[in-house]
Amino acid sequence: MQDPQRPTRLETALQRDRGTLAIILVAIPVAAWTWIAVMARDMYGSMQGASAWMMSTEWDWAHVVLLWAMWAVMMTAMMLPTAAPLVLLYASVMRRRADVEAPARRVYALATGYIFVWTLFSVAATALQRGLARGLVLTPMMEPATGLPAMFFMSALDVSISLS
Repeated sequence: MQDPQRPTRLETALQRDRGTLAIILVAIPVAAWTWIAVMARDMYGSMQGASAWMMSTEWDWAHVVLLWAMWAVMMTAMMLPTAAPLVLLYASVMRRRADVEAPARRVYALATGYIFVWTLFSVAATALQRGLARGLVLTPMMEPATGLPAMFFMSALDVSISLS
């Protein structure tokens, strides 16, 4: 059984280990943004490189999984660094509470749950993107296909945001 006063590996890495912290907060987002930049450059170029898979007319499960992976990596890379202060605060609180038996498990559960929620969001984003593309509202490059459907979609989005 782990000593409740001893910090978790994740907490130690986030607090003290500059290499791990650099990987979590810098390298992962930079790698993800590099992938996005390479894909974006290809989208407005030959479409023979990193984003060629998006121009498929036949969307089988492999293409859908690749689209989901793009969303999941992008969301994790952008949102995980924002959770570091929360994870550290939660770990500190859990370690100080005498009635908590396994604070490390709770800290790992929090971080895993955070990533899991953004992974689920990625499923919804993938479904929405494919639905809009199938309905000919978006092109494979995620641009409005025509003015009229785009206008209706953006108007509905504006109304839903205004109501929330």
